[in-house]
Amino acid sequence: MLGHLRHACLRAAFGFVDPVDRETALRGHRARCLTCFASSVAVATFVAVDAGAQSRIDSLGSTARKESPQNFALEIRGAPYWPQVDSDPALNGATPYGQVFGNSALVSVGLEFDWQALRIPHLGTLGPGIGIGYANASGKALFTEEHNGTFVSGETTSLLMLPGYVVAVLRADALWRDVGIPFEPYVKAGLGYGIWRASNTLGTSSYNGVNGTGGSLGSFVAVGLGFNLNVLDRYTAINFDDEMGINATYLFVEGTREDLSGIGIQKDPLRIGSTNWTFGINVEF
Repeated sequence: MLGHLRHACLRAAFGFVDPVDRETALRGHRARCLTCFASSVAVATFVAVDAGAQSRIDSLGSTARKESPQNFALEIRGAPYWPQVDSDPALNGATPYGQVFGNSALVSVGLEFDWQALRIPHLGTLGPGIGIGYANASGKALFTEEHNGTFVSGETTSLLMLPGYVVAVLRADALWRDVGIPFEPYVKAGLGYGIWRASNTLGTSSYNGVNGTGGSLGSFVAVGLGFNLNVLDRYTAINFDDEMGINATYLFVEGTREDLSGIGIQKDPLRIGSTNWTFGINVEF
């Protein structure tokens, strides 16, 4: 009896078990493994479903994650630019701009800053915007009378133009926020005002006592469409928002018309406005 007891104690001390006890232990181990595996599958399934749902929620611009406040927009703009100087009826068909500077498009660059003062549910934002552009034309000055068989002088003349505007801007970003379509149509309308300066190698031009500087008043209208780059990389977009407060970044194309013809208030302004396509990038924050 003591021998059997000692034998059993030694087997237990070194981890041995009887066949019946071993089979019982194995059944318990298998049951625990099955339970653990089922729990792991359930957790993995829940995580996958939750991640998919979160991805869909994020793609629709929902508030599943707390987005930073959006109040402003900044556009960097570029466009081919055709000043409409020669369209003035007072010139009676003469084309002084075209004769000096040619009819090729200039390159205009500019900035616009918008305050998105009001958010209209399921539509977008409405607020004021202000913009300024830059364009410069240069060419050979003309003699008023023929000189040595030509009217073209050797002197360079230039026309600096700074077309600006103040507008109301409506951006319909509900397509992205509510539906997940990454496009933002928008419209702008307001007043335009362009500052200009004609100069030559001696400085600001003058003719018959008239200084070659001035400003032109008019109207500004535009219709555009932006493509939301957030859809291309949601994780980067979220990081931009979390770290810098940038809600969305758009590439845009815009039909722009700035008619600086005085709108019946200013008499015979220099018509430095242009009708053109504008391209650029818009950052909303």
